[in-house]
Amino acid sequence: IDDLPLGEVLEAHELFCKSEGREGKIANVSEVDFRPLRRLKNRRLSGLSAPNAVFFGMDLEGVQLQGANLSGADLRGAKLRGADLRGARLVGAQLCRADLSDAKLGPLKIDEDRVIRSDLTRAVLRGANLRGASLPRARLIEADLSGAKLDGADLGGAEMPAGFRP
Repeated sequence: IDDLPLGEVLEAHELFCKSEGREGKIANVSEVDFRPLRRLKNRRLSGLSAPNAVFFGMDLEGVQLQGANLSGADLRGAKLRGADLRGARLVGAQLCRADLSDAKLGPLKIDEDRVIRSDLTRAVLRGANLRGASLPRARLIEADLSGAKLDGADLGGAEMPAGFRP
């Protein structure tokens, strides 16, 4: 990205986060394939701009992505246990079979776009904090929502697991 290896771009972004903007640089990594890095476990990447990026099957456990732009991102099968996605933009993101156990997701706007639907089919949301999350029209078919905190979540028009009662 800008003639730098992806790892160095992310290190500069983490420095920006840790120094509260005094050092480093915000990463704009639109449409980048992160899979060569294999994992971003416990990385501090708040505010990352990564629309349409590919994180397919990656280990993102404990990653901090507060306020990140992940619109249209491919997070299928990603391990996001304990990740902090509060305020992240996930419109049109693909989260099929992603493990979001104990993740922090609310308040969060997943589907403010009425045409694009976010897909959380078979996602594991066990114990996830979805308080105040905006999930209208999201696909949650066969998702594991056991123990998920859904107080004040907007689930209008969402496709829910059979027999699920919020």
